[in-house]
Amino acid sequence: MFISSQANHSLIGLVMELKMIYFRKLWAMVAVLISSVVLSTMALADDVITFAEADTITGESLINLIAFERAKARGVKAEAISLQSDDLVFQAVLNGQVEVGVGSAYAALQTLGADAPVRNFYQLKKLGFLCV
Repeated sequence: MFISSQANHSLIGLVMELKMIYFRKLWAMVAVLISSVVLSTMALADDVITFAEADTITGESLINLIAFERAKARGVKAEAISLQSDDLVFQAVLNGQVEVGVGSAYAALQTLGADAPVRNFYQLKKLGFLCV
Protein backbone atom coordinates (compact mmCIF):
# COMPACT_ATOMS: atom_id res chain seq x y z
CA MET A 1 0.00 0.00 0.00
CA PHE A 2 1.40 3.33 -1.05
CA ILE A 3 0.63 6.66 0.61
CA SER A 4 1.20 9.84 -1.30
CA SER A 5 3.63 12.35 0.15
CA GLN A 6 0.85 14.90 0.65
CA ALA A 7 -1.24 12.40 2.65
CA ASN A 8 1.89 11.41 4.57
CA HIS A 9 2.52 15.06 5.55
CA SER A 10 -1.08 15.56 6.66
CA LEU A 11 -0.92 12.33 8.68
CA ILE A 12 2.30 13.47 10.37
CA GLY A 13 0.70 16.87 11.04
CA LEU A 14 -2.32 15.19 12.62
CA VAL A 15 -0.12 13.03 14.86
CA MET A 16 1.92 16.09 15.93
CA GLU A 17 -1.27 18.02 16.70
CA LEU A 18 -2.61 15.17 18.83
CA LYS A 19 0.71 15.01 20.71
CA MET A 20 0.56 18.76 21.41
CA ILE A 21 -3.02 18.47 22.69
CA TYR A 22 -1.98 15.57 24.93
CA PHE A 23 1.01 17.50 26.33
CA ARG A 24 -1.12 20.61 26.92
CA LYS A 25 -3.61 18.57 28.92
CA LEU A 26 -0.78 16.90 30.81
CA TRP A 27 0.79 20.26 31.72
CA ALA A 28 -2.61 21.62 32.78
CA MET A 29 -3.08 18.62 35.05
CA VAL A 30 0.38 19.10 36.58
CA ALA A 31 -0.35 22.80 37.14
CA VAL A 32 -3.65 21.98 38.87
CA LEU A 33 -1.95 19.43 41.13
CA ILE A 34 0.86 21.81 42.09
CA SER A 35 -1.51 24.70 42.79
CA SER A 36 -3.80 22.51 44.90
CA VAL A 37 -0.84 21.33 46.99
CA VAL A 38 0.37 24.92 47.47
CA LEU A 39 -3.10 26.19 48.41
CA SER A 40 -3.72 23.35 50.85
CA THR A 41 -0.42 24.00 52.64
CA MET A 42 -1.26 27.70 52.85
CA ALA A 43 -4.65 26.84 54.35
CA LEU A 44 -3.03 24.57 56.94
CA ALA A 45 -0.54 27.26 57.92
CA ASP A 46 -3.24 29.91 58.40
CA ASP A 47 -5.68 27.97 60.55
CA VAL A 48 -5.65 30.38 63.53
CA ILE A 49 -8.09 33.30 63.35
CA THR A 50 -6.85 36.41 65.12
CA PHE A 51 -9.51 38.69 66.59
CA ALA A 52 -8.41 42.24 67.52
CA GLU A 53 -10.43 44.74 69.50
CA ALA A 54 -9.73 48.39 70.14
CA ASP A 55 -8.95 49.35 73.75
CA THR A 56 -8.81 46.81 76.55
CA ILE A 57 -11.18 43.88 76.58
CA THR A 58 -13.67 44.59 79.38
CA GLY A 59 -17.25 43.84 80.36
CA GLU A 60 -18.52 45.94 77.46
CA SER A 61 -17.12 43.38 75.07
CA LEU A 62 -18.61 40.45 76.97
CA ILE A 63 -20.97 39.60 74.10
CA ASN A 64 -18.05 39.35 71.70
CA LEU A 65 -16.04 37.23 74.13
CA ILE A 66 -18.94 34.80 74.64
CA ALA A 67 -19.29 34.37 70.88
CA PHE A 68 -15.54 33.96 70.64
CA GLU A 69 -15.48 31.20 73.29
CA ARG A 70 -18.43 29.40 71.68
CA ALA A 71 -16.55 29.36 68.38
CA LYS A 72 -13.50 27.93 70.17
CA ALA A 73 -15.71 25.24 71.73
CA ARG A 74 -16.79 24.24 68.21
CA GLY A 75 -13.18 23.67 67.21
CA VAL A 76 -12.26 27.03 65.68
CA LYS A 77 -8.67 27.91 66.52
CA ALA A 78 -8.71 31.57 67.47
CA GLU A 79 -6.95 34.11 69.63
CA ALA A 80 -8.05 37.51 70.90
CA ILE A 81 -5.74 40.48 71.21
CA SER A 82 -6.27 44.01 72.42
CA LEU A 83 -4.84 47.04 70.64
CA GLN A 84 -4.66 50.65 71.80
CA SER A 85 -6.96 52.31 69.29
CA ASP A 86 -9.36 51.80 66.42
CA ASP A 87 -6.76 53.06 63.96
CA LEU A 88 -4.27 50.39 65.07
CA VAL A 89 -6.92 47.69 64.65
CA PHE A 90 -7.71 48.98 61.16
CA GLN A 91 -4.01 49.04 60.21
CA ALA A 92 -3.56 45.49 61.55
CA VAL A 93 -6.45 44.30 59.35
CA LEU A 94 -5.01 46.09 56.31
CA ASN A 95 -1.54 44.64 56.91
CA GLY A 96 -2.90 41.11 57.32
CA GLN A 97 -1.78 40.75 60.93
CA VAL A 98 -5.34 40.04 62.12
CA GLU A 99 -8.32 38.57 60.32
CA VAL A 100 -11.13 40.19 62.33
CA GLY A 101 -11.03 43.70 63.71
CA VAL A 102 -13.67 45.23 65.96
CA GLY A 103 -13.72 49.00 66.16
CA SER A 104 -14.70 52.07 64.22
CA ALA A 105 -12.62 52.82 61.17
CA TYR A 106 -14.32 56.01 60.07
CA ALA A 107 -11.21 58.20 59.97
CA ALA A 108 -9.16 55.62 58.09
CA LEU A 109 -11.95 54.98 55.59
CA GLN A 110 -12.34 58.71 54.98
CA THR A 111 -8.62 58.95 54.29
CA LEU A 112 -8.41 55.91 52.02
CA GLY A 113 -11.85 56.26 50.46
CA ALA A 114 -12.77 53.62 47.90
CA ASP A 115 -9.19 52.27 47.87
CA ALA A 116 -9.61 50.58 51.27
CA PRO A 117 -9.41 46.80 50.74
CA VAL A 118 -11.78 46.03 53.61
CA ARG A 119 -15.10 44.19 53.56
CA ASN A 120 -17.91 43.12 55.82
CA PHE A 121 -18.67 46.14 57.94
CA TYR A 122 -21.58 45.50 60.25
CA GLN A 123 -23.02 46.72 63.50
CA LEU A 124 -22.39 44.40 66.44
CA LYS A 125 -24.52 46.22 69.00
CA LYS A 126 -27.21 48.85 68.92
CA LEU A 127 -26.99 51.51 71.58
CA GLY A 128 -30.17 52.95 72.93
CA PHE A 129 -30.27 56.01 75.15
CA LEU A 130 -33.32 56.32 77.37
CA CYS A 131 -34.27 59.51 79.16
CA VAL A 132 -34.77 58.98 82.88
